[in-house]
Amino acid sequence: MLAQGVGIVDDGPFVAHYGELAYRASTVAYPVQVAVMAVAVGTSIGVNSVLSRALGRHDGRGARSVKANALFLALAGAAV
Repeated sequence: MLAQGVGIVDDGPFVAHYGELAYRASTVAYPVQVAVMAVAVGTSIGVNSVLSRALGRHDGRGARSVKANALFLALAGAAV
């Protein structure tokens, strides 16, 4: 998450070489990128918690269900 944040902040000066309009577009995209990153990190933390609990209960069927749902969420997030 830190690397993603540094990359977002670093884009500003790089894009500024192409003009003021490009810099403004980069500035507008910043909150969107942070929101996407927050949803991805929050989802992965939640999936990790639920999966760990299922594995701790030795519930293989539940763990497979969590894995399938996590894969769906990851693909849906990538599509959005």
